[in-house]
Amino acid sequence: MVNIRTNAKELAKIRKLKNVAVLPTTNSPERVLAKYLWNLDDNSDVWESVDPNFNKSYCFRDYSLTEIEADRVKAKIWFNSHIKQWGPNASRIINPWAKANKIEVDKFLKEFADTYNKFAKELSIKSL
Repeated sequence: MVNIRTNAKELAKIRKLKNVAVLPTTNSPERVLAKYLWNLDDNSDVWESVDPNFNKSYCFRDYSLTEIEADRVKAKIWFNSHIKQWGPNASRIINPWAKANKIEVDKFLKEFADTYNKFAKELSIKSL
């Protein structure tokens, strides 16, 4: 797998495509969220928002951050093992991450909307 954000040649190819929006980080979403949760203070409100008994120890009981960062399959298994606890679309975790990473998220949302709106115009459908 090639990380296109760190490979200028591949990123240039992707940018030429009309129907692609590149995610705002250099890691997979699972790894981004794992690192975010790992770096949270033990007293963060994020833990409580998931479940009163959810904490860092529980979150990383089966896979360490090192394992998640090193192995994409383990990262996906780790993510999927928690998805029900994290609420609809993992919103209890993704929303605080997005708030903490507002600049990156806003840039991605603008790129996504621009890409979508190009196709909306061509297809005569409502734009964002």
